[in-house]
Amino acid sequence: MSAAELLLPRREPEPQPRPSLNQGLYLNQGSGLQPRPSLATYAAFTAVGLGQGWLSSDALFQQLPRFQRTQPEGAALGAYMGGATNAGSMCALCLVALATIFHARTSQCVEDITVVVMICATVACLAFASLGWDWNIGEHSVAILALSFCSGAIGALRMAIAMPWHLRYDPCLISANLLGGTIAGALIATLAALQQPGGDCIFEPGLFFALCTLLTLPSALALFAIRKYDLGSLPLRVLVSGSLHDFHGLDRPAVSALSSTTRLDHLAPLAISALPSVVGVVNSAKGARVLPPWAPRAIALGIMYACTQSLVWGVTPGVLPYASAHVSAGAHPFGLSSHSLLALAMQASFFGLFVGSSLALLVDLRLPVFAGFALIGLNSLIPFVLALDVHGLMRGPAAAATLVLSCTLARGLEGFVVPSIFRAISSDESYGEAKPRVQRALVICERLATMAGSVCTLALVTLFLDRQGIVPSADDQ
Repeated sequence: MSAAELLLPRREPEPQPRPSLNQGLYLNQGSGLQPRPSLATYAAFTAVGLGQGWLSSDALFQQLPRFQRTQPEGAALGAYMGGATNAGSMCALCLVALATIFHARTSQCVEDITVVVMICATVACLAFASLGWDWNIGEHSVAILALSFCSGAIGALRMAIAMPWHLRYDPCLISANLLGGTIAGALIATLAALQQPGGDCIFEPGLFFALCTLLTLPSALALFAIRKYDLGSLPLRVLVSGSLHDFHGLDRPAVSALSSTTRLDHLAPLAISALPSVVGVVNSAKGARVLPPWAPRAIALGIMYACTQSLVWGVTPGVLPYASAHVSAGAHPFGLSSHSLLALAMQASFFGLFVGSSLALLVDLRLPVFAGFALIGLNSLIPFVLALDVHGLMRGPAAAATLVLSCTLARGLEGFVVPSIFRAISSDESYGEAKPRVQRALVICERLATMAGSVCTLALVTLFLDRQGIVPSADDQ
């Protein structure tokens, strides 16, 4: 020890707080990294979400009350559409996984072009639906199932590409982007309410799909504004501390992101902030087998996300037509036929989804993960139980109101939980360079769980419900 070190007072290192297992198990935790973006930035990211993702899939399912009256599959068509949608999602995610395995690198421009391609693919799906939705081969609704497949692929790419794409923007804008999708769903539900697909059907599904394509126009314009005016971008320090990634989860060299005018005295704090990532890489190289501290939180969030989506999007769409039929059979609660009740439940659920997403953006509410999952599971169980009531023991106005309310609450909670999960990951710096990989792992697990739920529902429909001889249109004859 030198003389200077003996003369100087010895400073004890400040104790570092240990990561808590409960950290990240509460949704909607603020990042505290910088001031909230402007209202114009929120509006731009919300507009991008309008035509990006599940727009075409939402439009198809809003026409299910009409489809089951005109298509050969009848009430079972909802389960077949759910299976086709999830099959398309899995195919798209397989392509993303292959690109990741073979280390396909992309530039920021290519990422933005990919988002534009997703919007154009949504337009193509809706345009084809407006022209040939009723094209059948034998006893199979080939056009509707093919459109469901393509819509599922687009929706899965939205989660697998757009979520990591958001890592170079403020985490709170994830809620704004997902809110745009739910606004589009609410607008589609409003249009369907005016059309009355479960009743008189004032205009045909072809015109309905054509009108839905208009919702994609603001998305392309908003993406152009985000790129031109650099809206919502994180400061350079924040980007480097979390590391930069392309949409396949591959790291970009941090030095390439530094401009030629960057001062040298700025490099020290940047290097210090990137030190945990370097240490993590060294530990991995040494073959360390200890799980990172964020792993339990990521697993808990992943289970929550997968189970939520499996119940809401894998099981409910397939059993909801039968639940509506059993509740309204011979009773006509509130003067509604089974088709009208199905349409009302679906429209109300999309409005619930919009309210939940709005709360995720506007309200800083701490919701325990497992409490949120329990509430969603409870509300998703009601349509399932009513669908199994093949003898109509729980029919009447009370059962109809319970069905509509449960669908609305389940979708509303899902609309709050999903953006909150991704925002919790994006704002938690303990994930470091693993953020995009964690997000993609969540999407893949969710798609696998939703596909499993859809397959089980399809088996239930074909092996049991469809053999009971209860046709939803029987009470309308």
